[in-house]
Amino acid sequence: MFGSSEPSDSALVNLLVDTGPDKYRRKNALKALATCEPELSRLASSEPIALLVHDCDPAQIGARVVAVTDRSVAVLSKKKVEKQFSFKEIAETRLFKHPRGILVAVETFRARNDYHPDDSRRFGHIIQFFTATPGAANLICAAIDPHLN
Repeated sequence: MFGSSEPSDSALVNLLVDTGPDKYRRKNALKALATCEPELSRLASSEPIALLVHDCDPAQIGARVVAVTDRSVAVLSKKKVEKQFSFKEIAETRLFKHPRGILVAVETFRARNDYHPDDSRRFGHIIQFFTATPGAANLICAAIDPHLN
């Protein structure tokens, strides 16, 4: 609430997927980038970041940013990397229409093969996030899918 409203690294802003015409969503995305900037910097020091998207789920508490790098997909929050999967671990990406927006699901082989579809433990091996626009969701999937086997 009282933190910076924009990240100090303008390169991060250039990597952010478009949030659509809504200025409120853009402002929230920039705040999320500023909040997650230390973790993004750590991630960028080990592997180049190709794309960033703000998880715009209104039910989510705290800022979350999804980063697509040259080797992996990671979900970052203020103080930690919540989940990170290499492209070798990812089975597929899926898009779902939801009342809160477009839901992007990045499912791993482990979630698919080791757990029954009704088992809640499989969600520990799936990255799920909402995007502001269908175009943003398609852009994320287009960045991930070429790396999958």
